[in-house]
Amino acid sequence: MRQAIQGKLEIHDEQLSEHSYQQPWVIPPSTTGAFDVVFSSSKLGAFKSTVNYWINEKHKFQFQVSATVVEVKLSLTKKYVDFMFSEDNHKMHTTEVLNITNHGNATA
Repeated sequence: MRQAIQGKLEIHDEQLSEHSYQQPWVIPPSTTGAFDVVFSSSKLGAFKSTVNYWINEKHKFQFQVSATVVEVKLSLTKKYVDFMFSEDNHKMHTTEVLNITNHGNATA
């Protein structure tokens, strides 16, 4: 295209709209436009929603977002963490190490 265009997302599902960018943006000539659609849910199971987007406030298009939410499988190296000061610790702070391992197939 020889001129800039304006794009805008229209999202009605709160699992998508909370963190997705929905303000109008300008796509300069001879470039590709991009926008973030962020999905966030605490409900397990399938998700499907339609997202609309507008070009120059006149042309409406849509695409489908689908996801499957699964339980995250985490394990801890300790069941309890006790923050104790050892007898040789004369500092005003103490630390304890706790490792968390993600056994799932996605980022936790």
